[in-house]
Amino acid sequence: METLCPSRTILASNTSYLNIFELKTLKRLEKILITHWYAPPHIIPLVEIVRGPHTSRETVEIMKRLLSKLGKKPVVMDRFILGFIVNRLQRALAREIFHLLDNRYATAEDIDTAVKASLGIRLPILGVVQRYDFTGIDLVHQFMRNPSIDLVSEDKPSETLKRFIERGHLGVKSIRGFYDYSGKKMDQIMRERDIKLIKLKDFLEGI
Repeated sequence: METLCPSRTILASNTSYLNIFELKTLKRLEKILITHWYAPPHIIPLVEIVRGPHTSRETVEIMKRLLSKLGKKPVVMDRFILGFIVNRLQRALAREIFHLLDNRYATAEDIDTAVKASLGIRLPILGVVQRYDFTGIDLVHQFMRNPSIDLVSEDKPSETLKRFIERGHLGVKSIRGFYDYSGKKMDQIMRERDIKLIKLKDFLEGI
């Protein structure tokens, strides 16, 4: 891309994991960055902009303006870290989700219900940081010093996932995963999901 594009061209990667800034062949370092879109990208507004050690502020601002004109909500990470913001949070959640499932503390349906009926309502309004303002910073400081609840701190293979894969239950693409989608075609399932996401997005933008 560097050899094909004019020197003024900004080059952006959609990677969610790779550290492109370590590539030794890069030359226009001030115009290199990551713009990580979220699936489904035609609905989810977020794009994470990740600066490299040599990415110019001008390049970041140009990209922010461009994404905003496209109707996206860009956020800027001033330094590269594996997984960026949301994937790091999702990975931490995944550890606990599969710990609960593997050890039969709760069913997939009850875990989803618990999240949809609590975090799912609060997160769109308060996010994950502002909610501490409503809890009280002093109380947050106190409960962070309470005895550990033994959260999972490392990634390890999930026996639940292994069993599902062995059975060929791979999710929507195989019409069976944690949930049974029998009687519907894949495009219908995806369309129903997208309609719900669009309705929620439109509602949230109006409040």
